[in-house]
Amino acid sequence: MQDDDFTEVYQRLYKPLCHLFHSMGFPREGASDLVQETFAKAWNKREGFREDARLSTWVWTIALNVGREALRRPAHRRESTAAELEPAELACDLSLTEGLVLHPNAMTLACVRRQFARFADQHPERAQALWLSAVEQWTPEELAPVLGRTPRATAQYLSESRKKLVIYLRTCQ
Repeated sequence: MQDDDFTEVYQRLYKPLCHLFHSMGFPREGASDLVQETFAKAWNKREGFREDARLSTWVWTIALNVGREALRRPAHRRESTAAELEPAELACDLSLTEGLVLHPNAMTLACVRRQFARFADQHPERAQALWLSAVEQWTPEELAPVLGRTPRATAQYLSESRKKLVIYLRTCQ
């Protein structure tokens, strides 16, 4: 891994990772701290990076683990805002869940959040792509370079990813 590659991924993922951590309930300052922690861990573990993997996917996976670890810390205080529910509410949108009828009440939102975390564990790159598409409202043209695909292939990848996510979300109906 080249230092330039790491710098480029940092610049590209900083904002999406801040949004990820904020949606997990961390205040904005805490989210920024967790992004720094994510990249510090990635930098310290860079010798273990497999060159056959995507650097951005590897960093995203580290970020998910950093967020889960932070949620387990006793000093963690969740911020109770409407922004916290945003990703789950977006998952309840029929355009994301492709035909599932989910009602955005507290139980459903908690279920969607849990199931999306399970989905992200199994499919980190797909979760990242869906997150950027739904929450950050990136177009396939904007996502294509991140995924190393053409815009058309990216649109197909998003469609396939939604279908995979639906399997996880069916328990939330």
